[in-house]
Amino acid sequence: MKLRNKPYKELTSLIMPVWLKNKELYQYTKWCLDSLNETVDRLFELIIINNQADKKSNKFLKDLIQQFKKNKYCKEIKLISCKKNTGWTGGLEIGIKNSIGQYICFLNNDLIFERAWLSKMLNHVRDDVAAVGPTSNFVSGRQLIKFNKKGTYEEKVNYLIGFCLLITREALDAVKENDYYIDPRFHPGGSEELDLCIRLNKVGYDMVIAMDVFIYHFGSKSLVHINEFQKGERDFYSKRLQLLEEKYDRDTLDVLDEFQMCPKIAIGIPSIGETDAAFLAMYPWILQDAWSRFGANNVVPIVSPRNLPHLGRSEIVKRALMYGVEYLWFVDDDMICPPDIIWRLYSHQKDFVSALAYSRNKPYKPCIYKGKDKEDNWIPDVTLREELIEVDATGLSCALIKMSVIKDLIKKRMKIIKKRGGLFHFTKYGEDMNFTNELKQMGVNIWVDTDIVIKHLGQKIRVDDQVFLKHVQQQEEQKRGQLNT
Repeated sequence: MKLRNKPYKELTSLIMPVWLKNKELYQYTKWCLDSLNETVDRLFELIIINNQADKKSNKFLKDLIQQFKKNKYCKEIKLISCKKNTGWTGGLEIGIKNSIGQYICFLNNDLIFERAWLSKMLNHVRDDVAAVGPTSNFVSGRQLIKFNKKGTYEEKVNYLIGFCLLITREALDAVKENDYYIDPRFHPGGSEELDLCIRLNKVGYDMVIAMDVFIYHFGSKSLVHINEFQKGERDFYSKRLQLLEEKYDRDTLDVLDEFQMCPKIAIGIPSIGETDAAFLAMYPWILQDAWSRFGANNVVPIVSPRNLPHLGRSEIVKRALMYGVEYLWFVDDDMICPPDIIWRLYSHQKDFVSALAYSRNKPYKPCIYKGKDKEDNWIPDVTLREELIEVDATGLSCALIKMSVIKDLIKKRMKIIKKRGGLFHFTKYGEDMNFTNELKQMGVNIWVDTDIVIKHLGQKIRVDDQVFLKHVQQQEEQKRGQLNT
């Protein structure tokens, strides 16, 4: 079916790809379409793309959509059967190309709608606003219902999630690429709406969340049956985020988070696969405290794959950038920290602040440094304090870093970073010392809270300030004994 030269004014094309893989999906689809018919209150056409269609699924859908023929707002019903599973992305593309509305609305088939949802969403469309999304119980980013504020009508964002996404046809036509509205490389789904939102941003369209609209979303009911997703959810999404990275430069991707609320803190644990049992016993208490203070959705744990520390840290930063977090807390898996460690570091509101750790090998010196000696070696600061102090360099065994300073470092030293093969590079000083030194050279103040002493897990002992002081005392006694003899 070819599009009319001009779309029907004030008509919304509701596009719903379905894949009736099992009985459960039949039930969700029935609930969704029944709810849709009862709540839609503006002129619309319904387009259903039946992926991997057979006689049973076609009959089910034909019977189910009969109710829409009595709906006074329904102008047309289209059931498009596909022998193959075109996925969410392919289904949307087919639906758009067979639609006639001035507005296009993508719909998952596992939604329950509130009354007058469509008219409320259309009320947010203006000359400068081309895309609108509702709030929901199952969605990432600012569309999650918990972010709603009393009296807030809408909120501008840089991306919307595609489970229910209203877009003007004018905007879709403006961002069409190579005869495609939905980039097929993201098949069967995942990050395709981020790609679409980037394109909308580039041509100057705004996107808003309709804070006065709530749509219940059961969530990922079809996706869980995709073979690729079943093999690994994390790899599935990582692959699609990688496709975004291949398509756009880093600055473009960073813009996504400019107005979008993302998790506040990422916990980065570089691991070589030898995590100490004592750390594993402590870690849940830290998570519990962080979740209680910041909220479960605002704390994201990131564990690097087994790798060399500098490669692991680079991978953690990469993920933290994609999640759009405000802070990154590095903690080594051979450290014992107090449960409220993240909150105590966060309370200082510094660009970089670390707890005090000691080397696990003799002479157990504190891992904070001021200046270098004539041989270009860092000089440990062994003055005992119980306060926040500024140093020239420290380790990353327990450090909270504001992501904005990491982004600045990457931008300013991009050529150097590419040449050496990563943000973190290993020399005789260690990748963490090199990193904090680079931050210092860039003008970032390096702070250490020496009142927070963490224990470094050695082979036989847990090294802290008491171990260090005891060792110093033993050395002094040994020297006095040698002098007396």
